[in-house]
Amino acid sequence: LSRSGASVKIFPNPLTIETNIQLICDKASQAYICVFDAAGHKVSELVNDSFSAGMRNFCWDGTSTDGQKLSNGIYFIHLKVNGFTEIQKIMISR
Repeated sequence: LSRSGASVKIFPNPLTIETNIQLICDKASQAYICVFDAAGHKVSELVNDSFSAGMRNFCWDGTSTDGQKLSNGIYFIHLKVNGFTEIQKIMISR
């Protein structure tokens, strides 16, 4: 775990059908996970909730908040947990 008490793994990357986002927190946490396109526009909000300590898995199928399939390209998964922020790049390649 990082100094924040949280870590995130995203696999597989690139996304062809769906990707898994694994979040591990060492204490109860408020977690926010969303996806931005390369232009910086938020395209999907995946998680905005409180969780007890432990591991959580979330799947993302490469769709926007309104259910539209996103185009192939680079996107950024933005994770915020208890004031800590991490951004990871993901590629959609269908």
